[in-house]
Amino acid sequence: MKKSQHVGRVEVDVNRTLPGSGKRIVWSYPEARDAQLADIPAGTWITETIKPAGKQMSLAQMGYYYAVILPTVHSELVSLGHENMGVPISRETADGILKHYCAEGGLKRNMSVEDAKEFIDKCIYWANTKLGCRIPEPTNER
Repeated sequence: MKKSQHVGRVEVDVNRTLPGSGKRIVWSYPEARDAQLADIPAGTWITETIKPAGKQMSLAQMGYYYAVILPTVHSELVSLGHENMGVPISRETADGILKHYCAEGGLKRNMSVEDAKEFIDKCIYWANTKLGCRIPEPTNER
């Protein structure tokens, strides 16, 4: 089973129809969460952790990913001959590859500063070990 992360917002049930705390979680992408749950066989034990989301990925982190890491990895993949139907792969495909190997099912847009730091570190490690390329260091803190 693939690990994933879903982000939601806690809301108060103004109609007071919910038992217990009177609060519910409104998921950002309920269809994706429901689809993933539908793929899990009945009787399977899973863990769902509820915690505050934390501060969102910083602009510096996002800029470093899109301006340095992604173009470097894309360029290296193209130079190694990765193609899609005879055409060099796109940046979007390179982004998908990085998400697949480094994001562990999470969405970049939902990452906290800490999650983004871990994602960036994994991207740098993956690029170095799997592609043999070096990602330039950021000019300031991530």
